[in-house]
Amino acid sequence: MLENIENNEISSENNEEITYYNGDCQPIQKIGYYFYKYINWKHEKVDLDNYTYEDLVEIDKNIWEKMILEEDKILLDDKKILNEIKLSLYPEEVEKKFLWLIEKLDNKSTILIALDFIKEKHKWQFRKENTPYWTHCILTSIYTIENWWNNEDIIVALLHDTVEDQYYEWLYEEIEELFWKEVLEKVIILSKERKGERISNGEYYEWVINNDSCSRIKWADRLSNIYWLYFSDNKVWNMKYLKKTRNEIFPIIAEKFPDLASRINEAIKVLIKYGSISDEHKKRIEDLWKIIELKEKL
Repeated sequence: MLENIENNEISSENNEEITYYNGDCQPIQKIGYYFYKYINWKHEKVDLDNYTYEDLVEIDKNIWEKMILEEDKILLDDKKILNEIKLSLYPEEVEKKFLWLIEKLDNKSTILIALDFIKEKHKWQFRKENTPYWTHCILTSIYTIENWWNNEDIIVALLHDTVEDQYYEWLYEEIEELFWKEVLEKVIILSKERKGERISNGEYYEWVINNDSCSRIKWADRLSNIYWLYFSDNKVWNMKYLKKTRNEIFPIIAEKFPDLASRINEAIKVLIKYGSISDEHKKRIEDLWKIIELKEKL
């Protein structure tokens, strides 16, 4: 995107000589549309809707540094999101990161009980990229830890799909006995199926939106699911899911937690920008399937 220019003098369209100074500034650069918001263009006829043109501009040191910092930040943010996406293909590393994050928490022992609980309940459940389903539950909980939410939320995030996916007659009593009533209540709020019966979307989202804790956990759950789309080759389904996110999740998150809504937006942008799954990830998914087949034979 950036290209060094050897000479400091050029001729404009009307043949007037324009000098672009250096002084203590960085060398004059040729830059494109990406940076237009930071500078005053010298040519008024430039079409800002045209992403293909390049023009010469006079840049002082502060503006130059701001441009580079902004570009670096975008690249770093993209890399961070891609690394988070990649992490989901390595369940052992996900669990290792989780254990490291909870090491100094006051209720570590209770969190470990919850971890063992969901690994047992989801042990034969797998996502489409062949990872154990509990990987998603742990990632959802990791996002709650990284945002400094309370310790109860960490446990609820781990358990958030248990009632919906693994219901049996005495499950509610088991959760309340192992943890406490408030944990059970939040897990129920986050479940579209309660005691085996599915509730309407309207009722479900009404419960979630009226509970700040559940709203945040729903964001963490949806962020993990959006990352998962990177591994899905069903583009039609992906777009439907993103549209559903926009219509149903954003109204819950954006009003109370605009910073969290922004993070979902950034994740979607990265998915669009780096939409093709890499050969490395394809190979990893194939290897995970071999592991599943091996476990089924044992």
